[in-house]
Amino acid sequence: MSGVDYVKVSSYIYLKKHRESTGQDSTGVLFNKYMTLLNRRLLAEGTDIHLPHCWYRWGDEVVRYCMPFIDWNHEDISTTRVSFRDKRPRYSQKDAVIKTASDFADEFLKRFSGSKGQEEAIDEVYSDAPFGFQNDFRKLREALNISRRNNPISNYHDYIENLFKDAVSSFPPEFGYLSKRFEEFRATFSLALSKGAKPEELFIIAETFWFFFCYHLRLNVRCHENVSPSTLDVWREVLPEEEEKYRMFVQNQASEYDDGSDSDPVIRGLSDERTVRLKETEALFAKVFE
Repeated sequence: MSGVDYVKVSSYIYLKKHRESTGQDSTGVLFNKYMTLLNRRLLAEGTDIHLPHCWYRWGDEVVRYCMPFIDWNHEDISTTRVSFRDKRPRYSQKDAVIKTASDFADEFLKRFSGSKGQEEAIDEVYSDAPFGFQNDFRKLREALNISRRNNPISNYHDYIENLFKDAVSSFPPEFGYLSKRFEEFRATFSLALSKGAKPEELFIIAETFWFFFCYHLRLNVRCHENVSPSTLDVWREVLPEEEEKYRMFVQNQASEYDDGSDSDPVIRGLSDERTVRLKETEALFAKVFE
């Protein structure tokens, strides 16, 4: 069939099958994973459906505002649900691409059902992440996330330190222009770990850096497909603001764990920058209220 919007039809097929098999709408995470893995399979077969896609924050993501026929429900703050809000698209079951999408939806729902299905789908997608650093950092974040919700394992410190070292060693040279920000994360996380910071505190340090890094990750040529130049321009516009937010955060974190005895020049520099920033803020307020 000519003129078929395969992204739209594939979305409809998966979301319909998910509701029929589970009685509820798909999570946003599983929808993303289905579309990504379907796209990967079709590309391997020589078919490009031009899926708008990028790597951002917690993994790969369909570019939502390129898909106006999808509704993303955020009523439950912990779980985004996805539904098809347009009328049923017209398509032929005899179309080879449609058949692949339909068969793969059945396979996907069977493979990734159950309590661990979502994590297994994420693992499958991450097996083809553009940079090894994404997998290494994900392991660190997940270990911290699990530890902050449960009692840490007996060798928790060594375990986290090894995951941290793996992530640090795999930081990709393509992001060398972020080396200063990465060194600030490295130094601050290392200091907090040495001071016995709680898993929750370490998780916040890691997660905040990851959010900042992913604003740059999604702009890398290897980390987005079928995204318009105007969209990329919008993404670039947020970089200065996000960098300023991260700089203030990491300065505060370094100061919180720095008792003045740490000799790391990165920590010393962050603490000094925070002192200057606070003095400038105090001077500004003094002028306003004088």
